[in-house]
Amino acid sequence: MGCLRIPCPPENLLLERSCDSEVILFSWANSNNSNLYKAKAIDSKGEVLECLTEDNSCYFTQTHCGRHYYFSVYSMSGTCHSQSSPTVDISTAPCMPKNPLTSADCHTDAMVSKWDLAEGAVNYTVEAYGNEANNSYHLCTTHSNSCSFQNLTCGSSFTIYITAHDQYCSSPRMLAPVANAVPCTPVNVIVSTDCEANSIAVNWNIAPGAIVYRASAVDDQGNVYSCYTLDLTCTIDNLHCSTNYSVSVFASNLICNSSISDTVRIETVACAPSNITSTLDCANNEALITWTAEPRMKSFTATALDQNNRLLSCSSTTTSCTISDLECDQRYSVTVGNHDGICPTINSETVNMDSMACGPSVAADMDCGSQVLMASWEAVADAEGYEVQLSDGTVQKNFSITNPAFTSNNLLCGKTYTLNVRSVIDGCVTHATQVTASQAPCPPTSVEALAACPQTSANVTWQTSEGALSYEVTAVSSSGAQLQCNSTGTSCQLGQLLCGETYSITATALDGQCESQSSAPTQLTTEPCAPSSLAVSVDCASNSALLSWHSSPNAASYAGTGVSESGHTVSCAAGPDLSCSLDQLQCGEEYRFTVTASDGTCQSAESQAVLQSTAPCAVTSVSHTVECTSDSLLTSWTPAQSALNYTVRAENVDDGSVLSCKTEQSGCVLDGLPCGEQYTVTVTPSSSSCVGQSSEAQRVNTAPCVPSNIVAEIQCSDNSLHSSWDKVPGATSYLATLSGDGGFYQECPSRVGFCSFSSLECAQSFTLNVTGENDRCNSSATLDVQSAPCDPTDVTASLDCVSGVALVSWTASAGALSYTVLAQSNNHEARCGTDTTSCELPSLICGEAYAVIVLAADNTCNSSVLTTLTITTAPCPPVLQDFSLDCTTNVAVVPWVKDEDAQSVLVSAVSSLGHSTTCSSDNSSCVLSDLQCGNSYTVTAVAKGVQCKSKPSAPLTITTAPCTPENIDFTNSCETGIAIVTWDDSLGRESFRVSATSATDVKTCLSDSTDCSISSMLCGQLYNVSVYAIAAHCNSSVPAFTQIQTAPCAPEDVAVSLLCDNNTGSVSWSPSPGAVSYTVKALGRSGQAPLTCSSDNTSCDIPNMQCGETYRFTVTPFSLECQGYDSREMEYLAGPCPPSDFTVDRQCSGNVAVVSWNPVPKAEYYEASALELVTPHTHNCSSSSTTCSITDLHCGETVAITVQTRERGCWSQPNQAFLFEAVICPPTGLTAVTNCSNNDITVSWDSSPKLGVTYYVDSAQLGASSQQFSSSSTSHVITGLQCGQLYTLQVSAQYQECTSAPSSTIQAQTAPCPPTGLEASTDCGTSSVTLSWTQSSRATDYTATFTGANGDVTSCSSNSSSCTARLDCSQQYTAALTASDDACSSSIPATLIFNSAPCLPDNVVATLDCDTNSFSVSWDGNLQDGPFTAQAIGSDGSRVSCSSALNSCSMNSLKCGLQYSIVVTTADVDCGEITDSNYKAYSAPCKPEAISLDLDCLTNEALVTWEGTGPDQEQEVIARDIRGNTISCISNTTQCAFTGLTCGLSYSISVVGRANTCTSTPTHGPMLHTAPCLPSQVKTTFDCATGVTIVTWDAANGATSYIVEAQGNLGHSEQCTGADSNCAFASLACGQDYNITVQAQNSECTSAVSETVQSATGNTKLPTCSQNIL
Repeated sequence: MGCLRIPCPPENLLLERSCDSEVILFSWANSNNSNLYKAKAIDSKGEVLECLTEDNSCYFTQTHCGRHYYFSVYSMSGTCHSQSSPTVDISTAPCMPKNPLTSADCHTDAMVSKWDLAEGAVNYTVEAYGNEANNSYHLCTTHSNSCSFQNLTCGSSFTIYITAHDQYCSSPRMLAPVANAVPCTPVNVIVSTDCEANSIAVNWNIAPGAIVYRASAVDDQGNVYSCYTLDLTCTIDNLHCSTNYSVSVFASNLICNSSISDTVRIETVACAPSNITSTLDCANNEALITWTAEPRMKSFTATALDQNNRLLSCSSTTTSCTISDLECDQRYSVTVGNHDGICPTINSETVNMDSMACGPSVAADMDCGSQVLMASWEAVADAEGYEVQLSDGTVQKNFSITNPAFTSNNLLCGKTYTLNVRSVIDGCVTHATQVTASQAPCPPTSVEALAACPQTSANVTWQTSEGALSYEVTAVSSSGAQLQCNSTGTSCQLGQLLCGETYSITATALDGQCESQSSAPTQLTTEPCAPSSLAVSVDCASNSALLSWHSSPNAASYAGTGVSESGHTVSCAAGPDLSCSLDQLQCGEEYRFTVTASDGTCQSAESQAVLQSTAPCAVTSVSHTVECTSDSLLTSWTPAQSALNYTVRAENVDDGSVLSCKTEQSGCVLDGLPCGEQYTVTVTPSSSSCVGQSSEAQRVNTAPCVPSNIVAEIQCSDNSLHSSWDKVPGATSYLATLSGDGGFYQECPSRVGFCSFSSLECAQSFTLNVTGENDRCNSSATLDVQSAPCDPTDVTASLDCVSGVALVSWTASAGALSYTVLAQSNNHEARCGTDTTSCELPSLICGEAYAVIVLAADNTCNSSVLTTLTITTAPCPPVLQDFSLDCTTNVAVVPWVKDEDAQSVLVSAVSSLGHSTTCSSDNSSCVLSDLQCGNSYTVTAVAKGVQCKSKPSAPLTITTAPCTPENIDFTNSCETGIAIVTWDDSLGRESFRVSATSATDVKTCLSDSTDCSISSMLCGQLYNVSVYAIAAHCNSSVPAFTQIQTAPCAPEDVAVSLLCDNNTGSVSWSPSPGAVSYTVKALGRSGQAPLTCSSDNTSCDIPNMQCGETYRFTVTPFSLECQGYDSREMEYLAGPCPPSDFTVDRQCSGNVAVVSWNPVPKAEYYEASALELVTPHTHNCSSSSTTCSITDLHCGETVAITVQTRERGCWSQPNQAFLFEAVICPPTGLTAVTNCSNNDITVSWDSSPKLGVTYYVDSAQLGASSQQFSSSSTSHVITGLQCGQLYTLQVSAQYQECTSAPSSTIQAQTAPCPPTGLEASTDCGTSSVTLSWTQSSRATDYTATFTGANGDVTSCSSNSSSCTARLDCSQQYTAALTASDDACSSSIPATLIFNSAPCLPDNVVATLDCDTNSFSVSWDGNLQDGPFTAQAIGSDGSRVSCSSALNSCSMNSLKCGLQYSIVVTTADVDCGEITDSNYKAYSAPCKPEAISLDLDCLTNEALVTWEGTGPDQEQEVIARDIRGNTISCISNTTQCAFTGLTCGLSYSISVVGRANTCTSTPTHGPMLHTAPCLPSQVKTTFDCATGVTIVTWDAANGATSYIVEAQGNLGHSEQCTGADSNCAFASLACGQDYNITVQAQNSECTSAVSETVQSATGNTKLPTCSQNIL
């Protein structure tokens, strides 16, 4: 066809595209005479797309994201075509960002995301969704390819999405790898010492984000000990005793380390004492023990154990003590232990010591009538003579005799005489043998009776009667009733005293043979009786109660008390009145009210109690539950005490409407709540008489209203759904969900009423559900939608394994008219066709794998999609071979002929008793491991193919070993040691063998039945009893097992020690074999009931022993069935009793209390304690005599003073406290106020609590004498003072005979004087003035005000002698200066008139040329004022200048890396040397030089250092790995640290200097090779045949070689090294469990140790199997 008419170019060009699709629709208006159109698109990279069409539009489907396209079209008619149309252009949506990488800044809470720039992107949005519990969300927008997040929660992990945007569209969101923030710092670090191992156990709370932790202990010399762990605890070992350590923990996620935790200080256990010496004192029968110990140890105990296991001890706070009462003729083992209150006693090494020889055995007799003492004894071998000492406690006589007899007469009555006889052998005097004899006692004197409150008993005391062994006391009441008590001391208790009585009391002394006359009588009056007729009235409003009662005889005052059921106590003092009021009672409580009477000394018993209740309390734990479906509110609470009913009130926050309900329960329902409203809810309790306090108001939201106007639009091009809806009242957020067939479900949370769903399946029906939510409820509405149609899918094949016919089926595809199925294997082909969705392939050959293809077709062509699957036919039956059986395990190995067509073979074994088991394998044998003992099995095999199984094989028969006997039991006779063992019969057995084995004994017996007798079993033994079943072909693999424990033997090595708490006897002993528990009994000499305790270990404590009592201890063991034998008795003395009869005297000077008391026998020393009743604070003093002084008492306090006895390191109970009043306190609250106008000072203080106090005010001025003023009030005014003076003030108080210490001093000063010597100095460069002056005395601050002639006012302040202010140039100013202190200012300011600095050109601008490092300086100024000079003053003092007659000039020769101050001057202005200006600019940065690296292999932290940079520039250091990933750090010094380096990588390091907008050329440093990564996937395999253990692992990044350690549990260890990721140990010891670890290393570093795996080597005596341990 020719060109008849040239068509016109198309017009009305139009471009359409969707941001979600890369398809662009290009359309135009039809052109006359045109039958074809050819459209062309050229993108921004020059690629061309063309489209030839008969229509007036084209779809361009092959466009690229992020490109700009230019479209044109021309018309065609035959061979002619028009000119091209004008171009129209459009951009596709930006591409999705690629290669995202997010890394944390290990030193901050920041994280940086980076990615490759995306085509077409103008800006990017990065979203970080926190995966922690609070679901934090962070958003960052940037125009570059990186973005930083700040203020991240430590230990968090984040899901990162990156989206690219242009002006109109956004790319799909890119899901970046999960990023982790820096792990949190471990908290709650707790450390404790191991008292035996010199180690520290460290515990802490979990640190979010942590993978591994490191705990470190640093001693004072800087030595560091540490441990690593994946847990929350680890132990730091190999520490030194008596050493202080600072312990801290940090967490690591293997990329970043956390901050170091708070440091905890701890000291390890003290070292044991050393250099033990003993010195024997023959005369005193004692030994001095000395030692060397740690200075911090202040408590020691030395013990001496003789040959009879008798223990002596002494305690000391120094490094020596004396052990007394040594037994004669004994060798002692001496040790010294220290005590730190934390660890058990740490004992020294033992030294030996011999005691003195024994003395003679003396017999003595006293004739009370003749007063003659006669003594005799057997002659001592080798004795040179005898020394006799006779004493009555006051007069002592000594005799030296040669015969073994002694007589003395003229002895005094009532005296107890002590006779000490010693042998003299080789000049050394032996221990004394002491006997005593007494005369008849004298009558008791100074009889007194004291009754402690309550006076139900009285303590009667008297002076000791010499020779008396006991006393008898008789009390006769005014009514004639008689009471008696007896005592061996100087006091006894009279019980059952009656209130309101007067008793006459006498005492008589006894010595066992004679009785003294009665003492002079003394009188005792008892306390009043309890008040009666108590009445109580409770006031509900104030929760108070009024008490009243009847009087009680002899009562001087009364007190009332109320105690609630919860223990709350209130009281009131009524004095002599018969009523009082109790306030501040607690709500909702029932109180028990009582009254007591007092006679001034004692308080009576309580009156009969009265019970009354207070008003109910406010309810607690109020909770509100909105029933979203019924529009109701359930309010519940914890019931208030004493409440009978409750009222719930809900008030609408908006309109004030009220809903309420009342109930007697703990919950109430409010109905009819409208949607989308908010209510304020309270609960008020009430009882039968009172209304309680309402609960705290809470706000409750009702259910949100149902979403409306839901719209859903399907986007067919990408099967996505866009939905929208109207916002509704009460909803704070929305959740849109889309659900479909097959379990499809997507969620979209929203706050804006819009959601999108992508990636929908084709040809599916979906339900869109939109839910409005608030904090309590949600409401929803739904809408049904349909997605676009599909291509054919779901092709399946079903094979009939018997016939070989395969049925292939599929899901119909839209538009398909017919289908063809083709099946092909290596040797065969089959096909079928159909217009339905299935067809059958004819018989297929067995053992073949067919590839099946389904094609969909219409009338024209096949579909473009090929769907394939594979069908494999069934294999043939297996051929079984001979089996092997392991009798010990009943495991059988069944082999067969290998068939390549079989994927696996299933072997089935069925026994004659019905049991069955299987095994399978893809090799040529498998193991039947679940065969039961004593069974005969029939075995067959079936092969399994890809889809089908074969027919069963020919059968085999297997017979297993006999079974282990069951239900083993025994009967044990504790008395005879005979045990009868029984058991159940077992399958397959012929006989039984029984074995009983203990640690030292073996018993056996054989039996054809199910029992056997074992005799002659040893006591205290645990026998392991095994029963074996015996058969001809096999024995039972595992015996039946039980244990028999025989009766325990008597405990040995019984020892008793004194524990001071509760006067406790701590008993220990050696364990008795077989014992599971012990009972200890302690029997006192005085005959009271025995004390006991029980224990399941080898120690037991008996508390509350009677002080001064001697006890006999025995220990009895028990097993589970039997009681053992008692141990030998051991005697032990209980702890000391408190002293008696103590007094307290006041010493005004120093505020001292002097305490005295009577001595206590055997006391080591005493301690007096004063407890302040208000603070409370305790003061102590100690003494070995019977008096001491308590110092440092707090003034004005009333203290309770007690005294305790210390003996053998233990304290007695304190005696009854004595109340003592200390010296008056000095005044407090001392203040001084200065009158600024006249300089008077008013001194004030708080009033003393005492009445009649005189106060003294002391005033001292520096360089002058002090003055004193007296006052009876609490203030004084000091007049006539001068300005600028400082005074020191203090006040003391005088009360009765004592004057208090002076109060703490305060200082007061008068108003400061005006400043002098004002001078003004101006500065042209900064247009400022510096005002200086001579400082005023006592002034702390100065304020200068500058007032210009032009009205400008400015000021400056200073605490020194000058200040600087910026002023207008070329103006006259008046400066006014005022001096101030904290309270006053000088009354008249000092003034000065001066001129400010001359004006200079302004609007100075310096532009830096980074390449030439020069400034181009410009300014504003009149050219007639020229020429001009511009100066640049560097921060180092260097100067550069340039001059010009114009308004600009250039400065060269700048120093790099400096900050310059720039100023411009003129020739007619003289400013002198200018040192600064208000305009600053930076020069170009210096290039860093000499880069060096320092790598910490443990943490992979690298320190980069350099030289040659300027002082005012900063440096950026960049580390780039081989994958191109970079990390950087910024520094303004000459070093920078990287903490986020990855193990096993090599980094290139470069450093760039930065200043202002300029950067230096980068300087490249040496390559940085980080430590190799930790080896992972460590596995071990042990070959029983060769004894070789093979260790394998995954190669570690950065490793050049490896070190493998094998550490056996019995001490054997080996190591191998190599460059491969495997290692073979050929000589590990057999029968050990080995811990295997691997370390990677390179030329610079060694990695941490890998996770430990365990491997067990075989026992050469037993068969073993290969093992594969992960």
